[in-house]
Amino acid sequence: MKKKNVLIGLSVSIIILAIILIGAVIGWKHLSDYSTTLKANWSFSIPSDAHYAEIYHQNDEPSFHGDGIRYHVFSYKEAEPISKMFVWQSSQQNTIFHDSYSEATEDWLDAIHVPLEQRPNYTQCTYWYQSQDDNSEIILFWDNHQNRIYIVESFL
Repeated sequence: MKKKNVLIGLSVSIIILAIILIGAVIGWKHLSDYSTTLKANWSFSIPSDAHYAEIYHQNDEPSFHGDGIRYHVFSYKEAEPISKMFVWQSSQQNTIFHDSYSEATEDWLDAIHVPLEQRPNYTQCTYWYQSQDDNSEIILFWDNHQNRIYIVESFL
């Protein structure tokens, strides 16, 4: 009888530990997902039904204040959710400090040493841009021909 209670207690403990570990892994994956970061910083996320995957990223060195440049490239399988994210623009506009989206992006990507083959083909892209009161900026380049989204952020 005592042996049976010990086995039941051990089994319950193992099941509880497994549930805690699975929850921690799922929670960590969610918190470390870049789309969650986008939602926190810019109030949007990449739709999961686009079936996207990160294929490249490069950042500044970590900063105490979180400032710097971040760059991410995603591939996706479904274009419709991407098309509904924003009203995508077909022409480039000025940013806070640059004359065009591509000029700003080239400046930022040069600063973090992104290779040319990882950069967008600007002539094939549509654009979305947003800035914040602290002069932080984000630019998204959507290349529907290559099924790619390029996201570059500059935090001040």
